[in-house]
Amino acid sequence: MPTSQPPPDLICLSPLRWDRAPERPRQLMIRFGLTRRVFYCEEPLFGEAVDPRLEVSTADGVFVLQPRLPGGLEPEAVDIVQSILLTAMMRDMGVQRHVLWYYTPLALRYTEYFTPAATVYDWMEDIIPVKSGSAELRDRHRQLLARSDLVFTRRMEGLRDLSWESLWSAMDRLLQRVLDARSAARIAAPHVRPRTSATASKALQ
Repeated sequence: MPTSQPPPDLICLSPLRWDRAPERPRQLMIRFGLTRRVFYCEEPLFGEAVDPRLEVSTADGVFVLQPRLPGGLEPEAVDIVQSILLTAMMRDMGVQRHVLWYYTPLALRYTEYFTPAATVYDWMEDIIPVKSGSAELRDRHRQLLARSDLVFTRRMEGLRDLSWESLWSAMDRLLQRVLDARSAARIAAPHVRPRTSATASKALQ
């Protein structure tokens, strides 16, 4: 049974600057922003601030989040600070039920303990070349595949050659199916975290 809940906020985790991102994330996030709040989280800028802060701006109906961090932080400290900044933003903006939409598996470093309504991995192989990447990137890629409710790729059968509107509509329908399934499972077994492990390729066949 479809849920009567309003659509959850969407937090997009990207290695790309909003104003330099290719059409795939931009066109999709703009369309998702017509039905829910979308927060597009960029990778941090270092040496831009004495104290860590998260700059929030709007572009094309999307909230663009830009972490500004001091230079010289250890990698572990960067992950902790990013998690703190993102968590504080969610509290201040009243974000509760939300979807995590990943364009980089390395964002698991600071979001792996979040509790989203659904997890989506939109893997663009030309931007995140896993096979030629670092050992950590390959490991995080496998982790994200395992925990994602939906996985999309650019060349996926059923999603190729669609207009942006049609592509967004197909992704939105699949996401809603996952949210409905997880809501139903939570009602049936409130103490068990449901796992759908759905993939777009199977759902579109």
